[in-house]
Amino acid sequence: MARTNGHSPAPAALLGAIALSVQAGERTLVEALSLALQPGEFLAVLGRNGCGKSLTLHTLAGLRAPAAGQVELGGRELAALSRGEIARRLALLPQDREDSLPLSVFETTLLGRHPHIGWLRGETARDLQIVSAALARMGVDAPQARRSSPRSTIRRWPSAAPIACCCSRATAAGASGRPRSC
Repeated sequence: MARTNGHSPAPAALLGAIALSVQAGERTLVEALSLALQPGEFLAVLGRNGCGKSLTLHTLAGLRAPAAGQVELGGRELAALSRGEIARRLALLPQDREDSLPLSVFETTLLGRHPHIGWLRGETARDLQIVSAALARMGVDAPQARRSSPRSTIRRWPSAAPIACCCSRATAAGASGRPRSC
């Protein structure tokens, strides 16, 4: 648990960074970033092309190593967690993703359930319910999501746009709807 004002314990952030630095080659893009995202919070990452927004999100998701500092997930250092543990709690859905398969929004969201399902097992009725509930929390109608592509749905439902990088309580792609693994 983190401490606030040195007195009372505060819950660990769902996603946090401590003195995080991100580099591309020799160029420093982000230096000494510290943040603590709590349940229900959203973070907008804004900047001009090439300034390091995507590299920072990839670093926060554990897909690339930071140049300095650390990323924490639920109060634990990301580097100490297995990829499976990370995948059950964190999802990254980049906006410029090219799909080789024409998946619907529902199917794309269902992909976020696979770390919870296990190796070579199919989705259950419970997994489908979890995805429908996650989409409903984001203001996306599940029957419509079964028929539409992610890009067209994000255009139709602007509330779905913050899915970019969130932790399990807030994400449609992570989709358990509960703060702990299901």
